[in-house]
Amino acid sequence: MDVSAEQLEEAAANATANGRERRLVLVRQHADREAKLRLAMADEAKWQEQLKTADGSGRHVPVFPVGDSLLEPFWPQGLGSNRGFHSALDAAHALAVLGSDGLHSALLDRQFSYDVMVQVGGAFPPNIIQPGSNWRADYVSRYRPECITEMTVKYVNPNSKRLHKGPAAIPPRVQELKDSGRLKRLSVELGR
Repeated sequence: MDVSAEQLEEAAANATANGRERRLVLVRQHADREAKLRLAMADEAKWQEQLKTADGSGRHVPVFPVGDSLLEPFWPQGLGSNRGFHSALDAAHALAVLGSDGLHSALLDRQFSYDVMVQVGGAFPPNIIQPGSNWRADYVSRYRPECITEMTVKYVNPNSKRLHKGPAAIPPRVQELKDSGRLKRLSVELGR
Protein backbone atom coordinates (compact mmCIF):
# COMPACT_ATOMS: atom_id res chain seq x y z
CA MET A 1 0.00 0.00 0.00
CA ASP A 2 1.49 3.23 -1.12
CA VAL A 3 0.95 6.23 1.04
CA SER A 4 0.96 9.53 -0.67
CA ALA A 5 2.78 12.53 0.66
CA GLU A 6 -0.56 14.17 1.14
CA GLN A 7 -1.78 11.32 3.34
CA LEU A 8 1.44 11.41 5.31
CA GLU A 9 1.06 15.11 5.85
CA GLU A 10 -2.56 14.67 6.94
CA ALA A 11 -1.64 11.85 9.33
CA ALA A 12 1.16 13.96 10.80
CA ALA A 13 -1.20 16.91 11.24
CA ASN A 14 -3.78 14.67 12.98
CA ALA A 15 -1.11 13.14 15.21
CA THR A 16 0.20 16.59 16.05
CA ALA A 17 -3.30 17.87 16.89
CA ASN A 18 -4.03 14.78 19.02
CA GLY A 19 -0.64 15.15 20.66
CA ARG A 20 -1.32 18.81 21.49
CA GLU A 21 -4.74 17.96 22.98
CA ARG A 22 -3.26 15.11 25.00
CA ARG A 23 -0.43 17.38 26.14
CA LEU A 24 -2.93 20.06 27.28
CA VAL A 25 -4.89 17.42 29.23
CA LEU A 26 -1.68 16.20 30.87
CA VAL A 27 -0.56 19.76 31.68
CA ARG A 28 -3.95 20.50 33.32
CA GLN A 29 -3.80 17.24 35.31
CA HIS A 30 -0.26 18.03 36.40
CA ALA A 31 -1.28 21.56 37.48
CA ASP A 32 -4.25 20.16 39.44
CA ARG A 33 -2.00 17.63 41.19
CA GLU A 34 0.54 20.33 42.04
CA ALA A 35 -2.22 22.56 43.49
CA LYS A 36 -3.53 19.66 45.60
CA LEU A 37 0.02 18.87 46.71
CA ARG A 38 0.61 22.51 47.74
CA LEU A 39 -2.63 22.49 49.78
CA ALA A 40 -1.70 19.19 51.42
CA MET A 41 1.78 20.48 52.23
CA ALA A 42 0.31 23.68 53.71
CA ASP A 43 -2.12 21.62 55.82
CA GLU A 44 0.72 19.36 56.96
CA ALA A 45 2.88 22.36 57.90
CA LYS A 46 -0.03 23.87 59.85
CA TRP A 47 -0.62 20.54 61.64
CA GLN A 48 3.08 20.19 62.50
CA GLU A 49 3.11 23.73 63.91
CA GLN A 50 0.05 22.96 66.04
CA LEU A 51 1.74 19.80 67.33
CA LYS A 52 4.84 21.79 68.30
CA THR A 53 2.65 24.28 70.14
CA ALA A 54 0.71 21.53 71.91
CA ASP A 55 3.87 19.59 72.81
CA GLY A 56 5.50 22.66 74.28
CA SER A 57 2.49 23.84 76.22
CA GLY A 58 2.69 21.39 79.10
CA ARG A 59 -0.99 21.99 79.82
CA HIS A 60 -3.39 19.38 81.10
CA VAL A 61 -7.11 19.33 80.65
CA PRO A 62 -8.96 18.23 83.77
CA VAL A 63 -12.14 16.20 83.56
CA PHE A 64 -14.59 16.58 86.42
CA PRO A 65 -17.28 13.88 86.23
CA VAL A 66 -20.63 14.68 87.83
CA GLY A 67 -23.77 12.77 88.73
CA ASP A 68 -23.97 9.16 87.60
CA SER A 69 -20.61 9.37 85.84
CA LEU A 70 -19.01 10.25 89.18
CA LEU A 71 -20.85 7.75 91.37
CA GLU A 72 -22.61 4.47 90.70
CA PRO A 73 -25.94 4.99 88.92
CA PHE A 74 -27.85 2.83 91.39
CA TRP A 75 -29.78 4.86 93.92
CA PRO A 76 -32.00 2.69 96.11
CA GLN A 77 -31.80 5.39 98.79
CA GLY A 78 -32.98 8.12 96.42
CA LEU A 79 -29.69 10.03 96.56
CA GLY A 80 -29.17 10.46 92.82
CA SER A 81 -30.50 13.97 92.36
CA ASN A 82 -28.84 15.25 95.56
CA ARG A 83 -25.45 13.82 94.69
CA GLY A 84 -25.83 14.82 91.06
CA PHE A 85 -26.67 18.39 92.02
CA HIS A 86 -23.88 18.73 94.59
CA SER A 87 -21.29 17.07 92.34
CA ALA A 88 -22.17 19.52 89.54
CA LEU A 89 -21.71 22.46 91.91
CA ASP A 90 -18.42 20.96 93.14
CA ALA A 91 -17.18 20.64 89.55
CA ALA A 92 -18.15 24.26 88.85
CA HIS A 93 -16.25 25.35 91.94
CA ALA A 94 -13.22 23.27 90.90
CA LEU A 95 -13.23 25.08 87.54
CA ALA A 96 -13.27 28.43 89.34
CA VAL A 97 -10.32 27.27 91.48
CA LEU A 98 -8.56 26.06 88.33
CA GLY A 99 -8.84 29.55 86.86
CA SER A 100 -7.64 31.33 89.97
CA ASP A 101 -5.19 28.95 91.66
CA GLY A 102 -4.19 26.36 89.04
CA LEU A 103 -4.66 22.68 88.35
CA HIS A 104 -3.15 21.26 91.55
CA SER A 105 -5.43 23.37 93.76
CA ALA A 106 -8.48 22.52 91.64
CA LEU A 107 -7.80 18.79 91.92
CA LEU A 108 -7.25 19.02 95.68
CA ASP A 109 -10.50 20.94 96.12
CA ARG A 110 -12.45 18.55 93.91
CA GLN A 111 -11.19 15.45 95.75
CA PHE A 112 -11.90 17.02 99.15
CA SER A 113 -15.41 18.10 98.13
CA TYR A 114 -16.09 14.59 96.79
CA ASP A 115 -15.05 13.01 100.09
CA VAL A 116 -17.19 15.46 102.07
CA MET A 117 -20.20 14.72 99.83
CA VAL A 118 -19.80 10.94 100.06
CA GLN A 119 -19.13 10.89 103.80
CA VAL A 120 -21.99 13.19 104.76
CA GLY A 121 -24.15 12.27 101.79
CA GLY A 122 -26.28 9.58 103.41
CA ALA A 123 -29.75 10.99 102.97
CA PHE A 124 -28.51 14.61 103.17
CA PRO A 125 -30.17 15.30 106.52
CA PRO A 126 -30.74 18.93 107.53
CA ASN A 127 -27.95 18.86 110.14
CA ILE A 128 -25.40 18.16 107.37
CA ILE A 129 -26.45 20.67 104.74
CA GLN A 130 -26.67 24.42 105.13
CA PRO A 131 -29.95 26.13 104.21
CA GLY A 132 -30.20 26.30 100.41
CA SER A 133 -30.94 30.02 100.17
CA ASN A 134 -27.24 30.91 100.49
CA TRP A 135 -25.68 28.09 98.48
CA ARG A 136 -22.93 28.87 96.00
CA ALA A 137 -20.73 26.55 93.98
CA ASP A 138 -18.23 26.51 96.85
CA TYR A 139 -18.99 23.47 99.02
CA VAL A 140 -18.07 25.48 102.13
CA SER A 141 -21.35 27.35 101.59
CA ARG A 142 -23.35 24.10 101.39
CA TYR A 143 -22.01 21.74 104.04
CA ARG A 144 -22.00 22.53 107.75
CA PRO A 145 -18.58 23.57 109.11
CA GLU A 146 -18.57 20.54 111.44
CA CYS A 147 -18.68 18.20 108.40
CA ILE A 148 -15.77 19.96 106.73
CA THR A 149 -13.77 20.03 109.96
CA GLU A 150 -14.50 16.33 110.50
CA MET A 151 -13.13 15.57 107.02
CA THR A 152 -9.89 17.46 107.74
CA VAL A 153 -9.49 15.36 110.91
CA LYS A 154 -10.09 12.14 108.96
CA TYR A 155 -7.49 13.14 106.36
CA VAL A 156 -4.77 13.30 109.03
CA ASN A 157 -5.94 10.36 111.18
CA PRO A 158 -4.10 7.12 110.22
CA ASN A 159 -7.06 5.08 111.55
CA SER A 160 -9.40 6.59 108.94
CA LYS A 161 -8.37 3.96 106.36
CA ARG A 162 -9.50 5.22 102.94
CA LEU A 163 -9.74 8.82 104.07
CA HIS A 164 -6.26 9.04 105.60
CA LYS A 165 -4.47 11.09 102.95
CA GLY A 166 -2.27 13.35 105.04
CA PRO A 167 -2.35 17.10 105.60
CA ALA A 168 -1.07 17.85 102.08
CA ALA A 169 -4.39 16.56 100.67
CA ILE A 170 -6.39 19.19 102.53
CA PRO A 171 -6.97 22.24 100.34
CA PRO A 172 -4.91 25.08 101.87
CA ARG A 173 -7.87 27.47 101.91
CA VAL A 174 -9.94 24.93 103.90
CA GLN A 175 -7.10 24.40 106.38
CA GLU A 176 -6.68 28.17 106.72
CA LEU A 177 -10.45 28.65 107.25
CA LYS A 178 -10.39 25.95 109.93
CA ASP A 179 -7.24 27.18 111.68
CA SER A 180 -8.38 30.80 111.75
CA GLY A 181 -11.84 29.92 113.07
CA ARG A 182 -13.46 31.54 110.01
CA LEU A 183 -14.99 28.22 108.98
CA LYS A 184 -17.27 28.29 112.04
CA ARG A 185 -17.93 32.02 111.66
CA LEU A 186 -18.86 31.50 108.00
CA SER A 187 -22.16 29.90 109.05
CA VAL A 188 -23.02 32.97 111.09
CA GLU A 189 -21.85 35.39 108.37
CA LEU A 190 -24.04 33.68 105.76
CA GLY A 191 -27.04 33.88 108.07
CA ARG A 192 -27.23 30.26 109.15
